[in-house]
Amino acid sequence: MTDVPSAVVSATRVTEDGLFDWGRGSNLWGGPLRMAQAIAAFVDEQQILVARLSQLLEARDWSEDIPLEGRIVAIADVFDALTSVRPYKQAWPVDDAVGFLREQSGRHFDPRLVELFIACLPEILQIKERWAEQPAA
Repeated sequence: MTDVPSAVVSATRVTEDGLFDWGRGSNLWGGPLRMAQAIAAFVDEQQILVARLSQLLEARDWSEDIPLEGRIVAIADVFDALTSVRPYKQAWPVDDAVGFLREQSGRHFDPRLVELFIACLPEILQIKERWAEQPAA
């Protein structure tokens, strides 16, 4: 959630010098306006979750006052960020990420939700693998 999906980035058809290739992008997205609309729709869909996650981060603690969705997204987002390769870091091993969630349980994350997340880890890892980003061709 914290990153613009690679599908959006790759679909923009960026040239080697980092500029948008309008010709190739237009063929894929139906033009710059449609591309902008698609990105705007993605951003709009994330606003509620981002607001709830921001509330959690501002509090620097979890609380029953934070909506359930925000508490769930906080755990999932941190797990995804830790276990995914980023341009600036390697992915953490799953066991290390689970250890971090447990360490922060009751401090930054709802302890009940951390345990439920860990109990569902086999299914979560299957979903993560199925939706893993493929390297650019």
